[in-house]
Amino acid sequence: MPELPEVETIVRNLKENLGGKIIRAVKINSSRSLNVPPAVFKKKISRAKIVQIRRVGKYIIIHLIKGKVFYLVVHLRMSGQFIIAAGLKEKVRIGFYLKNCWLNFLDARNFARIWLVNDWKKTPAGRIGPDALKITRKEFLERFSIFARRFPQKMVKVLLLEQEFISGIGNIYAAEILFLSRINPKRKIGSLTSIEQKNIFLAMKKILRKAIARRGTSFDYAYRDTRGRPGDFQRYLNVYGRAQEQCRRCGRNLVSEKIAGRTTVWCRRCQN
Repeated sequence: MPELPEVETIVRNLKENLGGKIIRAVKINSSRSLNVPPAVFKKKISRAKIVQIRRVGKYIIIHLIKGKVFYLVVHLRMSGQFIIAAGLKEKVRIGFYLKNCWLNFLDARNFARIWLVNDWKKTPAGRIGPDALKITRKEFLERFSIFARRFPQKMVKVLLLEQEFISGIGNIYAAEILFLSRINPKRKIGSLTSIEQKNIFLAMKKILRKAIARRGTSFDYAYRDTRGRPGDFQRYLNVYGRAQEQCRRCGRNLVSEKIAGRTTVWCRRCQN
């Protein structure tokens, strides 16, 4: 599933190429991802102008205007993609024609969702916690302390995945953040010291910024940027996807275990 760095990469591509353009036509081959009937979607979107594109957690918010302002809210889930091309791609779910190009929306697994709404804050995107890339140290530590008091037995890996706590982090980057901060993913959040909480915050910022600079992480076809290019951060992963391989820090074999239903890899020596 695309996480914050991947979605941020896509949003930056979209802003660079589509900002200020008018959607001249819409082609719908599958309406499964939509919250409204396809005829309603086409009528509303056609001739609308793109005035802003932004990211909120893992959501893409496209501000449109046609008389009044309204929004497309997109969650790519497991395999949603936006590809900008001269024409329609094979297996395109929805195509948006703009001047001289098509914005192709593809979704091999059919899990992605697109909401056409007048108020994006009334969608799931409006009910998530502060953005992991934008949150300040003070706000992060305050929220961490609140959650630690309420749920002291919750594992730290589980907390980082909860979008109500902080938005944008998924399985890949939660594992990498905890490795960099040398914290066992099974540690109870009530046991973490203020220094350890600060180290998580610093590791989070460092990992996310580096991943964005490398255009995100690609393991298979599921994530591509708007030009169809894979990310490059997979070459820099320390633990995710490396079960039983040697730890890059100490040489010990990494271990793997299901935590809250998600495969988690860590080093028992470095993250003791």
